[in-house]
Amino acid sequence: MLGMQPGASLPPQQPQMMPNPAFQQWMQLKQMRDQEMARRQKQFMAACSLIKEDAAKSYKIDIEADSTVAADEQAEKQSRTEFLQAMTPFLEGMIPLAQGSPALLPLISELIMFGVRAFPTSRTLEDAFETALQKMQQMPPAPPPGKQGNTKSPMEIQAQAQTEQGKIAADVHDTQVKAQTEQQSDAVKAQMEQQANAVKLQQIASQEQIAREKLQAEQGNKAAELSMRGREMQGKEQLEDAKIQHMQSRETQGLV
Repeated sequence: MLGMQPGASLPPQQPQMMPNPAFQQWMQLKQMRDQEMARRQKQFMAACSLIKEDAAKSYKIDIEADSTVAADEQAEKQSRTEFLQAMTPFLEGMIPLAQGSPALLPLISELIMFGVRAFPTSRTLEDAFETALQKMQQMPPAPPPGKQGNTKSPMEIQAQAQTEQGKIAADVHDTQVKAQTEQQSDAVKAQMEQQANAVKLQQIASQEQIAREKLQAEQGNKAAELSMRGREMQGKEQLEDAKIQHMQSRETQGLV
C-alpha cells in the first residue's frame, strides 16, 4: 500500500463487542412502537380529515331504525376489539421496558395515553389508564428476574467470577491460617503447661529432699546427744565404782 514503510506493523484489531440482549430487546420494542405510532398517526390524520369533511353533517338529526342501531353496536364492538388487539401487545412490550428503565416511565406513559386516546371507544378508560400509570411511576423499580438474559458482557461476567473465586480462595486461606495459628497456639500452650508442671514437680521433689535431709540431721543430732549422755552416765558410774572400791580397799587395809 502507498504510504506504508517496509516493516511497519498493522494496527491491532479491536476485540469484537458482544451484542447486548437487553439493547436488542429495546430496539425491537422501539421498532414496534415506531410502527404503532406511525399507524396511529395515520389513523389520527384520517380521523381529522373525516371530521373536517363531515363537520356540517354531524349536527343533523338522524332518526335511525333498529337495523341502524344494530349496525352501530356491531361497529362499537369491532372498535373495542381493535382497541384491545392493538393495546394488548403494545402494553406487553412497554410495561417490562418501563420496569427495567424507570427513567423512561414518563415517556412510556405519554406513549400509552397517546395510543389510548386514538380510539374513541377508550374515552371511558382514559382516567383508569392515567391513574394506573401514575401509580406505576410512584412504585419502586422492580428487580430484574434471575432467569432473564444477562445484560453483562462476557468479560464482565468472567471478571466477576474471578473476583468471587478470589474472595472464596482468600476466605479459605484465612480459615486455614487461622486454624494453623490456633493449633500452634494450643501446642505452645500445652508445652508451656507441661514445662510449668515439670517445674512444680521438681520444686516438690526438692522440698521433699530437703525435708528428708533435715529429718535425718535432726535424728543424727538426737542420736549423738543420746550417745554422749550415755557415755557421761557410764563414766559417772565407773567413777562411783572406783570410789567405792577405793574406800573398801582402805577399810580392808585398816583392819589387817
